[in-house]
Amino acid sequence: MDLKALQATLGQLARIQNETPIIFSDGACSGNPGPGAWGAILVFRGRVKEMGLRESGTTNNRMEMMGALASLRSARLLQPAVARPKVHVLTDSTYLIKGASEWLGSWQRRSWKTADGSAVKNQDLWMEFSETLKEVAVQWHYVPGHSGVAGNERCDEIAVGLTQQRPVDLYDGDLASYGPQLFELDQDQTYPVYLAAVGREVMAFAKWPACEAAVKGRPGARFKKVKSKAEWQECLRSWGFPSDVKVKSQ
Repeated sequence: MDLKALQATLGQLARIQNETPIIFSDGACSGNPGPGAWGAILVFRGRVKEMGLRESGTTNNRMEMMGALASLRSARLLQPAVARPKVHVLTDSTYLIKGASEWLGSWQRRSWKTADGSAVKNQDLWMEFSETLKEVAVQWHYVPGHSGVAGNERCDEIAVGLTQQRPVDLYDGDLASYGPQLFELDQDQTYPVYLAAVGREVMAFAKWPACEAAVKGRPGARFKKVKSKAEWQECLRSWGFPSDVKVKSQ
């Protein structure tokens, strides 16, 4: 997706959140199948509600679906007097978007069979989607994973944290007091990045050879390849650094 177009979409959604609920959602899974979780953020009329839930045995696709389902149900409750209110959903799951907007009708007409005659995976959740989409009119927006969209990055952070059974504080309050700038696109950092810590100095490298040269032969040096802002923050936390530590770009 063109980043300029993505920025324009985010700006438009920020302007209409007083009239239309906006949802960011994401899922994570360790092992696929394995333990997993979903994270979602619902924004409407200057309020933010973070949501998330862990499951001990699941798949990434199921977590992507469950995050969207849970947040869509919550969004529906915000406008009880409106018949089939419009909701915008931002997700990095093409499986979710295509399934809900392109494939669902065909699966139902074929009695939950795919074009090659095999059973539709996650049929139970797709049946729930079929009912939910009768109650809300969804406009889907694809967000490339780890592209710097603050709302998507925060959902990933929630989902990954819950998957790993780490404490995650879920915010419910005013948008003005919320930390992440949900509708901003951070283009200053591209991933993957090689983080390195030598003593109390933290550095970020775009290429592995430069990182290797910085840590080679340095007692106690640590390094890690990170693929998202959430992984960046988790890496610093695991090394004992505060989230606002100064990181030197090399």
